[in-house]
Amino acid sequence: MASAPQRTASTHRSAVIRGAHEFQIVGYRARKSLARVTDSSSKDAAAPLHAGGAPCTIKSRPFQVGGYTWHLVCTFHDKGDRHLKSVTLELLSTFIVASDVIATASLRIDDPLGRWPPAVWKSNTANTFSWKAQGRSWKLSLPDAFRGHEDRYVSTDDRLTILCTVEVFQENAATATEPTKCFVSLVPPPTIAGEFRKLLLLLETSCHQLEDSCIEYIASDPDVYAAVRATEGYKELKETCSSFIIEVTERIATHNMARRTSSPSSSIGSRPPPEKSMSIFNSSVVVRGTHEFRIPNFSSVQSSHGTDQAIPSDTFKVGGYDWRMNVYPSGFSTVGGGNSGKYISVFLNLGTDPGTASVKLSRRFRIDDPTGKAPSTILASEVIYTKASRSWGYQKFITVKSAKSRYMGHDGSLTIHCDIDLTKEACTTSTKATAIAAPRIIVPPSNIASHLEQLFVSRQWSNVTFHVEGSEIHAHWLIIAVRSPDLFFAVVPPTAKRGMVPKRVIQIINMKAAVLRAVIHFVYTDELPPVNDAVVAGEMLAAARRFRLERMKAMCENMVSQLVTKDNALSMLELAWRHRCKELKIYCTEFISHAMK
Repeated sequence: MASAPQRTASTHRSAVIRGAHEFQIVGYRARKSLARVTDSSSKDAAAPLHAGGAPCTIKSRPFQVGGYTWHLVCTFHDKGDRHLKSVTLELLSTFIVASDVIATASLRIDDPLGRWPPAVWKSNTANTFSWKAQGRSWKLSLPDAFRGHEDRYVSTDDRLTILCTVEVFQENAATATEPTKCFVSLVPPPTIAGEFRKLLLLLETSCHQLEDSCIEYIASDPDVYAAVRATEGYKELKETCSSFIIEVTERIATHNMARRTSSPSSSIGSRPPPEKSMSIFNSSVVVRGTHEFRIPNFSSVQSSHGTDQAIPSDTFKVGGYDWRMNVYPSGFSTVGGGNSGKYISVFLNLGTDPGTASVKLSRRFRIDDPTGKAPSTILASEVIYTKASRSWGYQKFITVKSAKSRYMGHDGSLTIHCDIDLTKEACTTSTKATAIAAPRIIVPPSNIASHLEQLFVSRQWSNVTFHVEGSEIHAHWLIIAVRSPDLFFAVVPPTAKRGMVPKRVIQIINMKAAVLRAVIHFVYTDELPPVNDAVVAGEMLAAARRFRLERMKAMCENMVSQLVTKDNALSMLELAWRHRCKELKIYCTEFISHAMK
């Protein structure tokens, strides 16, 4: 028998410090040997173009990003009309402590008159700046739109403006060995099953096995039958539904007759009903769990982690055991294995000491294309964990090149899923002997949430459409009314008569489509879709409070806490104050205090 799958998630914590520098080249068309160059940060004259046979170069003023000092070097062709040849980013800091500096860069050149789209170039991978002299410079590519069309981007006063954005990757030392837990609010248990019991009042069900058990219980003893007949409910049914009472009476009489005929008569009276007992042998119990491990800024993380350097996920539980994923962005090498940074390695580690027991499971590592265009990469196998063998995985899970080109999210993150099916040992359970054995019915795990999610996605039988930001969201009035009365009455006029069919098309304003879709998704599933945008997560928190969805509100608090950075910590603290999120408020305050040290 399989249990309902447990879903957990963790995120590798790292930071990207972003800075932009605007470099203005005045007298660009003239490009004389003594051309005057100014930098927007100081408006002072920069070094003049060099004359002679050597390439002509000019440098920007130094600027700071991520605690390091940088400058730009523009190189011009040394012959002809001296077009801009290249832009180089140079690290000027005199020393680099602990490790190399990992950074990405982008260039943007705007048309000052707004006639043409900006010319933009952005690096696909991060660059490593080392302490060696030759490792301190990075030659950037000019935007394709700029090449051959320089005049479009030079202003009427002969000025070319280059905006260079630098992102410096900094890994949190505290989280390099142990992931940060950002669950600041206790999420209430799901309420979807309890709320949908209201719908049972609208349905007629026939549970024959339960009916038979009730009849058997009433007929088991004359005193029980007399007690039932004395209840107010029996009297009410006798007046309002006499046909049902007649049916019950006939079934009790039939049951008593069958019991008398099946028991031989005796001079000393009828024998008491035989005692019954029951035991159930479970040949195997399968416990299922899924963990989602998200690594933001994967290109930078991969550049900063060499072979055999692992990134651990948070610890999660499946089947009573502690587990943890270890991801090696540049691969894990074994004796004679040879990985040399071409592959990503991934392993599942057992954190609980199993003692003399063996833990048998089927585990599957999966990585999906966020766009849905490319097929998922899946590797699966059955393994046995013991005290001596507590780590299993794949040295060559996927190539680094394939992961970066096909499976990275729009925000540069990489997400790896681990599905576990753990088989627990066989066991036998028994029931205490009773005069009448209650029916033992094996109850399958609840799947109401997955069924409702399928109903939402398929749009089948939907009877309301929300129009928001040019997109459509299809839903069902009955489900919304049961699960979120506040949302229902927010879009249904309060003057609508009871039983009146609401409008089929609702126009929503002052709310993002992603936020409303998340609310509707929660209404159907009691879960939230993954969100990597702090602004959207904050608006989801506001929507949860507005519609009084307490479980969603707690989940949004945890989501927001995972997206807090140095840049948005103050705004997230203000969000927590505004929506009375005590635990999130404490977390943001501690985060800011720690960041200021």
